[in-house]
This record gives sequence, structure tokens and C-alpha cells, in this order.
Amino acid sequence: MKTNMTCQRKRELLDSFAGKYYSIDWVKSNGESRKATVQHMQHKMFVGGHSSTANVSTVAHKPEMYTCVDVVKQGWVNVNLNTLKHVKCGNVDIEFV
Repeated sequence: MKTNMTCQRKRELLDSFAGKYYSIDWVKSNGESRKATVQHMQHKMFVGGHSSTANVSTVAHKPEMYTCVDVVKQGWVNVNLNTLKHVKCGNVDIEFV
């Protein structure tokens, strides 16, 4: 399904996938297209896998940025919601125009 959404609505959509794996396509800040299989995470980022050493996300104050975990690279990824092109989770398949 093709649609146009605000950054806030995209954030709400991605937040609704909490605990699930999903694929996303977006354009990085350097203009490069990127695809990844990710999982939703909260605004706290864990160093060494322990919540006792949690750090605040460096982009949590930017409403257009979304932090999730790239499950293949096993690392954090910050996605600019303005350049998000495609999301697929289960039977939800959305292309942003």
C-alpha cells in the first residue's frame, strides 16, 4: 500500500511493532539507500547488554529520528523518518511517497 504519513504517524507505526522484527528501507544522510531487518527498542540504549549501564539515545531529542536495532549487524541504527521509504512487518506492507 502506498501512503503519505507525517513523521509522528510513522513513529507510531514503528512503535506498534514493539517486540517484532520488521524490514525497513530508507535513505541515509549521505544519500545512500539502506535496507535492514530491525527490531524496535526504547529510548534507552544499553552498553554491554546490561540495563544498569544504560545511556540515553543521542538522537532522542530529534523528532524525525528513530532508533532501532539492526538484527543482522547487531547494532543500533538511527533512521530519519523523513527519508523512510518502505516498511514491512507481517502482513503490513507500506511504501511511503
